[in-house]
Amino acid sequence: MRRSLILLFLVTGCHAPLPEPPQYPMTGEAPALDRMGAADVAADLQRIIATRVTPSDGTIAVSGNDPAIEKALLPLLKANGYRVWSKSKREISYTVGKLGPALLVRLRIDDLSAARLYYADPETGRIVPASPASMTEAG
Repeated sequence: MRRSLILLFLVTGCHAPLPEPPQYPMTGEAPALDRMGAADVAADLQRIIATRVTPSDGTIAVSGNDPAIEKALLPLLKANGYRVWSKSKREISYTVGKLGPALLVRLRIDDLSAARLYYADPETGRIVPASPASMTEAG
């Protein structure tokens, strides 16, 4: 009887609807990265980096094409215990580009490539992820 109840619970729980992702307009210009927007993207990049690199792994080098994100990301990494050194053999790089009304941010760590879209939330004006992080590993 107990197994039947557990099985019933598991089966009915599997049919729960997934939450809807936020809907953002697909018109307009990509948001400009001000200081707050760069900090929002940098915090998200740091969370992705933490899935692959720990502070105890040694030094890392960080490079990218957006000075505002670099200015926000480097202190954030250091505050979380990472040792950033420009001559490190372990390089983390990012690229920011516009894709219609969104920002496309790509991150590369070793053999991992990650990409995510960001939009300006119309209610708060903050830069928020508009897609899951898409991750692929070369190998």
